[in-house]
Amino acid sequence: MAAALRHRGPDGVGTYEDARSQVALAHARLAIFDLSDAGRQPFASASGRFVATYNGEVFNHAELRADLEGAGYRFKSECDTEVLVNAFERWGVQGAVERCNGMFAFGVWDTHEKTLTLGRDRLGIKPLYWGRHQGLLCFASDLAAIRVVGASPNVDREALAAYFMYGYVPWERCILEGFHKVAPGSLLTFQQPAAPPTVTDYWTHNAHPPSQTSALSAEATADELELLLSDSVRLRLAADVPVGAFLSGGVDSSTVVALAQRQSSTPIRTYSIGFEDPRHDESTYAARIAAHLGTQHTTMTVGAREALAIIPQLGDIYTEPFADSSQVPTYLVSKLARTEVTVALSGDGGDELFAGYTRYARGSKLWRIAQRVPSPLKRMVPDLRSLHALPLSEQKLRVLQLARVLGARDAREVLQHFQTIWKVPDAIVRCVHLAPDWPAESWEPHDTFGDESGTEWMVRADLGGYLPGDILTKVDRASMACSLEARVPLLDYRVVEFALRQPDKRRWTGVDGSKLPLRTVLSRHVPPEMSARPKMGFGIPIHHWLHHELRDWAESLLDEADIRRDGLLHWNAVDKLWRRHKRGDASTHAQIWCVLMFQAWHRAWKSPLAA
Repeated sequence: MAAALRHRGPDGVGTYEDARSQVALAHARLAIFDLSDAGRQPFASASGRFVATYNGEVFNHAELRADLEGAGYRFKSECDTEVLVNAFERWGVQGAVERCNGMFAFGVWDTHEKTLTLGRDRLGIKPLYWGRHQGLLCFASDLAAIRVVGASPNVDREALAAYFMYGYVPWERCILEGFHKVAPGSLLTFQQPAAPPTVTDYWTHNAHPPSQTSALSAEATADELELLLSDSVRLRLAADVPVGAFLSGGVDSSTVVALAQRQSSTPIRTYSIGFEDPRHDESTYAARIAAHLGTQHTTMTVGAREALAIIPQLGDIYTEPFADSSQVPTYLVSKLARTEVTVALSGDGGDELFAGYTRYARGSKLWRIAQRVPSPLKRMVPDLRSLHALPLSEQKLRVLQLARVLGARDAREVLQHFQTIWKVPDAIVRCVHLAPDWPAESWEPHDTFGDESGTEWMVRADLGGYLPGDILTKVDRASMACSLEARVPLLDYRVVEFALRQPDKRRWTGVDGSKLPLRTVLSRHVPPEMSARPKMGFGIPIHHWLHHELRDWAESLLDEADIRRDGLLHWNAVDKLWRRHKRGDASTHAQIWCVLMFQAWHRAWKSPLAA
């Protein structure tokens, strides 16, 4: 299992066995703090009671170390892992993680209580899978490690339907039957391998409602945010290896880089990806920001040739189906950065915290309209699943989809309109029977905090769904495939809680209706035209590439015999979609990419393991 994770940890492998209890732990290390063998894992606490294997970083480990030393603990290394296991001993597992400011996934064996606890950071920056196979309880950061224990169960068809709906496998679901993800902000404690775990949610965004009244002005709000972000960046610049940053030229990454450069006595190394297609190219903006801030900047220009080199490998890199096409430039910028640094700061999280996606503003407008539609009219809008059984044109279906949104009963249905790739996933997935309210677990009832516009609801739904399921998955898999650690300063839990407490108008007022606090912070470090630019996104010209350079690769994955033999997808739906694409229908590219990424993953998963 550890060997299967060497891309995530190329600097050594360690193991631990408790033969009497039939427990074994392994770890593949990416050395960041204390590069000596003293930092190897699995790591035991001072008394030997707790033994942990752990991925990630505890950024406030120096502060926790001082507290533990004050309580009499003595340390033999400078690594944060030793701090974490002794924190477990001092405060218990839950008490320790509540004190940790970091990104982490861990398994810790309590040799006294004979319990195994799995834990994941508050926002889900680091991944953690678990499940059972032939009486074995196993867990890992990546399904590649699960695969080598012989676990090759069937594809979970409901998880597959969720994948086709969203372009990733969401929440605690896993593409493999019998396996799951640990939810962000959760601890799972196992008393017995075969028994269900005890689940503890130690952090949730619902515990941090927005303030309806605030004495702070917009400038004072930005002052407090800048202090928090500056400290977050300070903590994440610490390492015993070279540190750099991704720089797209957008508000989020530019703010992170500006605060990092201000704290550095030497130019920060920054990296960006440009595209030969100018409609997708942000690299000139990144270069201007870098020149103004004085960073040591490197740009890589990407065309179809570079994409062709990496796209066939995506099924192996993303060991669960994943269809956000920005995975391609994310991998390429990670590979570029890894030539010089081992750690890179990333600007992810700002869009979710400060409503940076255009769908929030558009969704709010539609929700306000939907609230004025009389209930009798809403009941007249037909169900989309019944419509897909009829021979309707694509244009007619789109009109009826919009009617469905205007007849929405809640903000959930509005958000789904903008977020989903396949509105009716059982139109593509075979032999799956979905309830009318499926998928229910994404929309657990919670206090909307008097949110009349629906924006607050949509932001918090994305914090628990889209952020860990798509954005953070993309960054983690792409960066770790290159043995690069990506750190996310905007998702320091103190910054997140501060953002969630802000009144809604304070958080998402500004140029293009979003990110006023972040834009205000950035405006203090760069000229106005650099902080006021609207969001562009990190897309690639996938429709064009699939028509030309990637067409042969795509058609090899859309083989009729393979799809019919696997029995997972409706061949007629796939064939119809591909024919529309070949006729030039540009609206098909997201759905086509979703099919291709599943086929690439499934082909990689079915292939024999290397000896």
